[in-house]
Order: sequence, then C-alpha cells, then structure tokens
Amino acid sequence: MEKPDSFLNMIVQMIIIFLVSILFAGGYFLCNHSTFPLITENQQVRRMADSILVLSGNQVRAINYKQLKRLMKFNDCLLIDVRSATDYNTDHIPGAINIPASDLEPNDGLIEELSLKYDCIVTYCDNQNCMESLSMAYKLQIFFSEIYYYAGGWHDYQQSR
Repeated sequence: MEKPDSFLNMIVQMIIIFLVSILFAGGYFLCNHSTFPLITENQQVRRMADSILVLSGNQVRAINYKQLKRLMKFNDCLLIDVRSATDYNTDHIPGAINIPASDLEPNDGLIEELSLKYDCIVTYCDNQNCMESLSMAYKLQIFFSEIYYYAGGWHDYQQSR
C-alpha cells in the first residue's frame, strides 16, 4: 500500500501538469493570429475625425482629395454621387454617376450590372458631416472588391481643386 505522502505528491504533480497545460494552451490561444489581436485580419480599424470604425469584409476605406485624384487617374473606379438628383445636376465631380442614397434598392439590377464592369467604387456626398456616402459604401460592399468613400465630399472637392 502506498504511503499518504506519495499520494499527495502525485496529486501535486497532476495539478502542476494541469496548470502548465493551461499555460501552454493559453499561450497558443493568444498567439493564434485568428484570435489575437481581437480584431481579425478580415477587419480593419480606421480612425476618422473623432470616431473609430471597425470595418469587416470588403473594407470600406475613407479617402481624401489627393487619394481620390490618384484613384481616378490610375484605377478604373466608378465614382458615385449619392446626393439628390437636383444637387447632382447643379454640379458634380467629373465622371461621377448619380445614385441617390434614398433610391438604392439592395436587389437593384443596376448595381449588379455596374459590379461586372468595375471592381472599385468611390462614393461621396456633400461634406464630412454627411454620412450617406459611407452608408452607401456599406450597402455596396458585397458587390465590389474595393470600396472607398470620399470623406470630404463635394465641398472638399470644390475647395481642393
């Protein structure tokens, strides 16, 4: 029959082995790139103005005037003005088409047709306080591989050119 001391030693060894196993498992869990950091590789954090956005899937990226000009020069991007038809007809960024944010239907055949021609879209509205271009970009992210919204909008474009 075993002595009580050896039984106690065996229990202590089992607890030590258990704690070391937990330590290794925790280390593996934290180092696994799909769980650490807490924002996965399919998500991205963007700091814009005074807010932080966590975006997932096809990433919606905010761009400024210089980035817009570069995209329009070197990429075949579709520029979408989400303002009202009246505002668009008054003036708009050259090359833009008008799809007012209020007119977009998720199953709209126009969007599917455009997604066959373009991989890249840029949405914009009036100014940095207008969130309709960001909202439109989110709605369209399932159709396009590159999605941008011009954060400064029409007013920034007028001032920057």
